[in-house]
Amino acid sequence: MPRHVILLTDAHEAPAYELIEALRVAGVQTLIEGLREVEAEAALIRRRESESVSEHSQESPLAVLYEVFAGADTVELHAAIDHAKTFWPGTPVIACRRHSIGFHGFNARGLDGATLKRLGFRAIADKAAQLPAILREIEGHGATGDLRLPETIRPVTDPSLASLPAKMKAASLRAAFNLVSSLHFIGDQNDAAQVALTGLTALATADRWTIYLLADEKGPEAATLEAIASLVPANKVVPELRDEWRQVLLAGEAVSTAHESKAAKLAGAGMGTIRKKEQGEFVVAIPLICGERILGVLEGRRELGSFKKSELALLDALALPIASALANAVRIG
Repeated sequence: MPRHVILLTDAHEAPAYELIEALRVAGVQTLIEGLREVEAEAALIRRRESESVSEHSQESPLAVLYEVFAGADTVELHAAIDHAKTFWPGTPVIACRRHSIGFHGFNARGLDGATLKRLGFRAIADKAAQLPAILREIEGHGATGDLRLPETIRPVTDPSLASLPAKMKAASLRAAFNLVSSLHFIGDQNDAAQVALTGLTALATADRWTIYLLADEKGPEAATLEAIASLVPANKVVPELRDEWRQVLLAGEAVSTAHESKAAKLAGAGMGTIRKKEQGEFVVAIPLICGERILGVLEGRRELGSFKKSELALLDALALPIASALANAVRIG
């Protein structure tokens, strides 16, 4: 039998087309099976135990997939895990997030990756396009091997990587703490992004700051960047004002209509922090990573002078709390 997976579905929901199509393009066949009641499962187990040895010799599936909706009940998830373990023992179970809105993972009731793994899922696919790579990892490491993220998007494990640079002026240090503290308890992603950009104007010079979020459109390879906040600092900022970053004026619209830079696209694709010159501008793009997911990209542009290493170190450190604030907020409007 060709390479295949089992897709467990609820009787009330049709499986996502994008998921099946992504697997088809990767040469993986999808066998759909609905969750059964306990009595029906017991009868099916007895029937399977009485079947011939030849039928048991069929090739096992690469994995068992289960679509997880935002707000899914843990009882339902436990039932899916138990079902998979009963009928395909030893086969890894993968949680596939299914989203009713454009931005994956941004739901206050959604379970994070760590929780899903504690429930028994082997891996989590935040979008359909990730499934082929996850299945290749499973084939390479076996059913019990550890799945690893690419080095460029590995979660922060060294505390020093998330710390502010050692040498910072008192004013910059205060501005950085003001930025991080102001992100707490913001429930709207648009507000969180705008507060983050406003805080950055007191820490690094740029002609424009923009925050993009990764958006899923229809199709297996349709992940795109969408700007949710953009800020052009005013030419003059009064330095003696307390919390001066709160007083920065916006020039133009709140969200830029300009397209994202090539650097932003590379950072969003998992290539890490990118610094380059494009069309006469110096550009820096920092991926916004929370847990195991790239949520979006922070982009800065300026005409005079490349971004320094000290600025990159500061932006990298601040990217983590900014990403956390965006992940914990909900897109409104």
